[in-house]
Amino acid sequence: PSVLQVDPSCSSILLAGNETTGSQEVGVEFRVSSIASILPVRVFFPDLSNLLLTVSDYVLNRVSYFSGDGNCSSTFQQASVFAEANFSAGERRIEGVVVTDSVAVHLVSTN
Repeated sequence: PSVLQVDPSCSSILLAGNETTGSQEVGVEFRVSSIASILPVRVFFPDLSNLLLTVSDYVLNRVSYFSGDGNCSSTFQQASVFAEANFSAGERRIEGVVVTDSVAVHLVSTN
């Protein structure tokens, strides 16, 4: 599997989402008119085995309230989930990267 992809028009590099590793350095060759060079790119990859999930409240209680029509109804308190991951590229490492938005669609709540 590739660490980095090049779009079909060869005008940009991208991550497709199916990468399984990162790299300390990937050389991307480019040309502009008669100038050619190699651009070193570092690609970090998440270490999801150390994904840290933190919740704002571990105990969610039922809250009773009276609705406008005089009936008693119940709902539960809500909590927020915060996710952090570590990323690495070879020997380089970045710790505590906030990934909440990236993993939120994969979180499931059960009672």
